[in-house]
Amino acid sequence: MSKNQNVSSITERADKAANVDATVIALTDSKDHKAAKAEAHKAIDAIYDGYYRKGGVADLMEQAANASAKLSEHVYKLAIRAVTLAGNNLPLAKSYFKLLCKEAETYLKAKHTDKDGKAPTIESLLPPWTSYKSQINSGIEFGCNPADFATQGAFRAAAAKKKASMAPGGAVAGEASVPAAAGKEGGIKGEAKIAFEALRSALLRLTDEGQNAAAPMVQECARKVAALLNTKEGDKATDDAEEQAA
Repeated sequence: MSKNQNVSSITERADKAANVDATVIALTDSKDHKAAKAEAHKAIDAIYDGYYRKGGVADLMEQAANASAKLSEHVYKLAIRAVTLAGNNLPLAKSYFKLLCKEAETYLKAKHTDKDGKAPTIESLLPPWTSYKSQINSGIEFGCNPADFATQGAFRAAAAKKKASMAPGGAVAGEASVPAAAGKEGGIKGEAKIAFEALRSALLRLTDEGQNAAAPMVQECARKVAALLNTKEGDKATDDAEEQAA
């Protein structure tokens, strides 16, 4: 047996010997176990005291949260500026807000581009930035106008309330999640329109990164459905569905 094989065999036997059932292990009143229990008590006391003492971790986390909230107010001001540029048109304001944020990101990345022309990502450069943006985008998607609120806190509270009132699938609680198709909007084409509106609503609640990732797939899906509905087969399916509904 080679030296390596011998070492491997010994290691394997040691591993098997150490493979005990953890459920049968218990701390007893032996000297070693008492010392270990005392060490466990000391460890958790030290963490508790250090966490909650004045100037400890809990205080620092609260200070950091408050400081972060103050910083996010600068992004909120951009949202209000976007509403002004959009003439109080909320969907247009969302687009302006996205453009303003992109402008800010491009500016900051340019400031931190190295001599070789390599720019850092905005995520690595400013970790909370994406979160600040998504909180505002989410509020706008739920129909909250930043210009209507005195503070960002009030804006976020209103957005959270509207979100809570939404039923699964994006419909307001108490309303049908999919409206009934009727008349010219009925049949296959009407259902396709309803489905795409529901999909669009869901996509708009994604982060910018999620929207960018989903966009090519949605466009391809839309192209295929449009191509189908513009064919004789698509028109016939629509006519048949409308006749059945009549």
